[in-house]
Amino acid sequence: MKWVGLALILATIILITLPSAPKGDTCLSAETEGPNGETLALEIAASPAARTDGLSHRTSLAPRHGMLFLFPSAGIYPFWMKDTLIPLDIIWLDNHRIVDITTLEIEEGSLIPQYTPSAAADAVIELNKGEAHELGLTKGDSIIWPPCEKIH
Repeated sequence: MKWVGLALILATIILITLPSAPKGDTCLSAETEGPNGETLALEIAASPAARTDGLSHRTSLAPRHGMLFLFPSAGIYPFWMKDTLIPLDIIWLDNHRIVDITTLEIEEGSLIPQYTPSAAADAVIELNKGEAHELGLTKGDSIIWPPCEKIH
């Protein structure tokens, strides 16, 4: 248990010192399931405004950094790449279990498609394109993060 707290403190220090680290509401670390047990540094997008903005207008995202979108209940929440300048992996989760993974490219033009999961989700994690595969993540795997503030 002590190492989890130490990992969280270390992740916070890294987030503060990295110039390309997310700068949003709150940051936390999350643990992926599996033999590697990778740690992700996630920015929380808990408010409606933060969820709408997402990672738009960002020119880069540090490796193993991303954004966690929290929803008040499980549902089919569409995502888009409007004003997003980097390709992303979208990981839909329900109760910390992966229900779908989609890789999205940069969208250009006036029509911006929306993407939805194959099953209801109560959270989404966005990572750099290809990181879900690099981490060996598949449907049914877990990604665990500490309890977060009430979603608004």
